[in-house]
Amino acid sequence: MHWQREPIRPGLSAERGDDTLAASARRGLVDGAVPVANPFRRPSVNSRTILALLGAPLAAAATASAMALSSRSQTPPPIAPETGTFLIASLAVAAIFEVLVLLPMWYLLRGATRGARMAIWLLGVGAWFAAAVLLGYLLGHGAAVALSFGTTFLLPGVVVSAVFATLMPPRDDNTSGVSP
Repeated sequence: MHWQREPIRPGLSAERGDDTLAASARRGLVDGAVPVANPFRRPSVNSRTILALLGAPLAAAATASAMALSSRSQTPPPIAPETGTFLIASLAVAAIFEVLVLLPMWYLLRGATRGARMAIWLLGVGAWFAAAVLLGYLLGHGAAVALSFGTTFLLPGVVVSAVFATLMPPRDDNTSGVSP
């Protein structure tokens, strides 16, 4: 015996007064009363998420490069940083920081309220500062020089955290950076 599907009848749901079901049946998204998954209508990544994930490290790298270029006239030529090399290195550091610190914070705090965004920004700046001070200390400098090292590189951390916290879309419980 050959099994055949019953055709979609939008009139049946319209008779019951269920306008949503009738509209879904007209679009072919409902088979009887069971929703049908359409493989071509999968959620895509929100454009605001992409902008935040790319824009935050780029803004931090541009800030760090501008800081390096502003001090270039005072630095002797043999040890002055190359602009392109410094830009790529600071972009990599900011992207790694974003993936390892800011994204987990955003996931935990959801970023739906102004207070959560402020917390992401403040915790991000604090984590950047702590990482910069730790790096200065691990490079063999004393605590005072490490603190100065962290303060010097604080501005790119403020920028990456602020851009990320501002641009990331709020998360609800069912999605993580995707929109229907």
